[in-house]
Amino acid sequence: YYSYCPARIVNMPLNPVCYDCRLQDDVGWIGGSHSRIKQTLADDKVETLFTNDVPLTMRLAKGRDKRYLWGGFGNVLRRIDTVSNQIDSLLTVDKDIFSLYEAHDGRLWIGTEGNLYFYDPGPKLLQKDTSGLSGLTGILENPLTGDVYTGSSKGLYRWKEGKIVARYPLNEPNAKSLPGSYISRIYFDNKYNLWICTNEGLAVLEPETEAITIYRPEPHKQFGLLGKPSFVCEGPDAKLWIVTDKGLCLFDREDNLFHDMSAP
Repeated sequence: YYSYCPARIVNMPLNPVCYDCRLQDDVGWIGGSHSRIKQTLADDKVETLFTNDVPLTMRLAKGRDKRYLWGGFGNVLRRIDTVSNQIDSLLTVDKDIFSLYEAHDGRLWIGTEGNLYFYDPGPKLLQKDTSGLSGLTGILENPLTGDVYTGSSKGLYRWKEGKIVARYPLNEPNAKSLPGSYISRIYFDNKYNLWICTNEGLAVLEPETEAITIYRPEPHKQFGLLGKPSFVCEGPDAKLWIVTDKGLCLFDREDNLFHDMSAP
């Protein structure tokens, strides 16, 4: 499928943990536990934009205006100007920010361990959701429908016009249930199927039919899912790269098989 090649190592001083990264116009924006770093890929120039003495979680989200990135620095929301490198503090929320997403209407969805917030940058208005969601681990919008999906400690939710219209619970005996007790990652492929990583498997939701396909770890099976998935990303050939606790695997939708890619 692929040939292996040496990877470039990025030096991140003072950062034992990398929480998030974004690529924008050939510039990598990296959020570590103790600093925020900008790396220009053309010349490998690295700039440290922000440092902190105590470790902080860090989340990044692209803005509709490509000049800006949204950043969750612990429980503080900041806006990063990618041209001037200026970082502005905007507001604080109850706990560390786990997920950020700017929807098509310009509102910023902010997920924390305890709550979900909506921030309108025009009037600078922060609104707290009252549905009781917690442990927000992912927020994504389907651009075809405008529906927003949130992964949380209580399951997956689908929103339309700011209201919950569907719930996909965790470990319940019904057709819409997802495996496991925790969602670690949600991801749209190029056909807008939603891939959901949990602590007990990988689920795929087809938004049009709401059909759910579940793949559980089968490390001893030749073409099974290697382990518990934590990250999924689609390649240019429409194959899915999946990071698990047992190694890297590649999912080919044409043959419905997982291929072990953890070693050359």
